[in-house]
Amino acid sequence: MEIIIRNFFRLLRSGIFNTSEQIEPMSAWKWNRIYQLAMQQHIAPQIREGIYRLNDQFFLQIPPRQMELWKEVKENRQIKISKPKLTNKLSEKRLSDIITKEGGKSVTLTALYLIASTAHHLLNDGLFLPPLVALGCYIKQPDIYPIENDKLSDWINKLGLKSIVRLEAALLINYLGLSEEEVKFTRTDKKHDVGRITKELLQLQVNDKHEWQFSQGNDIFVHNNNTSAMFWQARRSAKYFRYSPMASISNFVSSFVNSLTHVEE
Repeated sequence: MEIIIRNFFRLLRSGIFNTSEQIEPMSAWKWNRIYQLAMQQHIAPQIREGIYRLNDQFFLQIPPRQMELWKEVKENRQIKISKPKLTNKLSEKRLSDIITKEGGKSVTLTALYLIASTAHHLLNDGLFLPPLVALGCYIKQPDIYPIENDKLSDWINKLGLKSIVRLEAALLINYLGLSEEEVKFTRTDKKHDVGRITKELLQLQVNDKHEWQFSQGNDIFVHNNNTSAMFWQARRSAKYFRYSPMASISNFVSSFVNSLTHVEE
């Protein structure tokens, strides 16, 4: 199954950085998985661009019916960038202070938004690629997007994102092909294992892992409508605890409290 991920990111790098990497041969079923993954991750236009750029490669054999689906993908490759959500109220306050002090929009502040957004998704939903892709594009074009790396590093520390940003750096290097020298706002750590994140990416099915609520039945007892989802949230909080202890605890507690709101008084 890893061949799907390898070809997926080769096409993505070609689409956003105009690279030329050799595509490995795949079955129609695996090509369909790449289409599903691109749509699920909201980066189909970037993958589509990579397919067109590498279209003359012998092993890029996409069935005609699937190519028709790619042709229907809109060409707009612009990624929406907005203020990220932070579960922890203290971090939210510090982010607001940073925005106020910065006095509006800046390239460095936008880079912080992308970093914080990627961290939020990792802690809550799993890897969501658009903000990471946008961050990689910023880093790759320093003349157009001059990031003040020392300032950005200081903001990352203030928001308590230092450890998880090192994981993001590993993702930028392993998935998007950036070099360690290019990621200047954090220290990269080769010990980070991105393999489990790769496995999460391959889990394409949409499930109800977030929809777990407690409710009171006809008896006096409180019931949980989705036990597997509750354990999923607990495992995710535990998995990323070492990267962001405060945020992991806050996320789980927030989900728990939100679930309790469904209990009838």
